[in-house]
Amino acid sequence: MALVAPDAGTVGTPPSYLGAGGAAALARYNLGISSFSRAHWAAGDRREIVAYDDSGGTSAALQWIDIEAKAGATASGTIARNGDTRSAGAPSWSHDGNTIAYVSTTHFCDGRLGAAVMA
Repeated sequence: MALVAPDAGTVGTPPSYLGAGGAAALARYNLGISSFSRAHWAAGDRREIVAYDDSGGTSAALQWIDIEAKAGATASGTIARNGDTRSAGAPSWSHDGNTIAYVSTTHFCDGRLGAAVMA
């Protein structure tokens, strides 16, 4: 993998592949840790996974975000976690991009892992 230095004239500008829907999904305030995979980083398949508090503070879910999405309706979706009723956090892709590992937790804050409060 080669690293490429940005052009001085493009620093701070959005990449050309960032769609309006993807940008809106990335701008939500209640996103936690996100993860990218080389297996899902090519034209037409730029996906991010993220822990997201879409419940108003009662649980965090795993979501995918399509960075290239032009419309908000197609920019993100919830990833099923069959049998896990707790909140999700700190997702990470497997190297091949076929599996997601995450923390199953009862403590979160705005999509991030939270600290337990001791009484």
